[in-house]
Amino acid sequence: MSQPNAERVCKEIYAETKVFYSELRERTRLDCGYEVLLSPPLFRPKILFIGFQPHPGQMSSEEARDRGYECGPPNRMLYATEHWPLAKVTRQMFGEKFLMQCTATNLVYLRAPSVDDYKMTFRHHVKQILQFCNRQTMKLADALEPKLILFVGLGTMEMVVPTGRKLVQSSYERRLLEEGQYGMHKAVSCIHLSGARPKPSRGEKDFIANHIGEMLAA
Repeated sequence: MSQPNAERVCKEIYAETKVFYSELRERTRLDCGYEVLLSPPLFRPKILFIGFQPHPGQMSSEEARDRGYECGPPNRMLYATEHWPLAKVTRQMFGEKFLMQCTATNLVYLRAPSVDDYKMTFRHHVKQILQFCNRQTMKLADALEPKLILFVGLGTMEMVVPTGRKLVQSSYERRLLEEGQYGMHKAVSCIHLSGARPKPSRGEKDFIANHIGEMLAA
């Protein structure tokens, strides 16, 4: 595999997602918009971040579409530059320079203000959407060959890795990390870094970052 191949596969994913979304929009008469990548498709990134779903923020689907969100990947790693909560937390934990060597996507490409809102709005299509997006994300992972996949949110990995996950023991009372295998790729999931309640403490975030560092060094 190579960087040109990663970019080719990325273009295929955007083209196939455009067709899928167009057909879904025709059936549902709903237009929430979608985003596939939150970074350039780096070949062999240190980490491929996989969140659950993009948040629309203050932009309508038309505004996001006009800005090119559905045409192709951004020219920068958004976790390293943006000011939404998850981006700020990951910068605090890993640093901007490290994040620029990473790639990011989501398990579900459709934009929604919350998981509950998404599941209610698309309640008859959730399974179909997940199957399509997961197939594309697996194709992306195979093309990029990341050193590690990091699922943001323990439940995110559970959806596509239902068995074989191993809890990472810690001195904290709640589950923080689980290791697993996403296809042929080494993977880990962590408690949601900005959405968990109560929010992760400084000690919990340090534990997560240190364990991920150990996995990358192994």
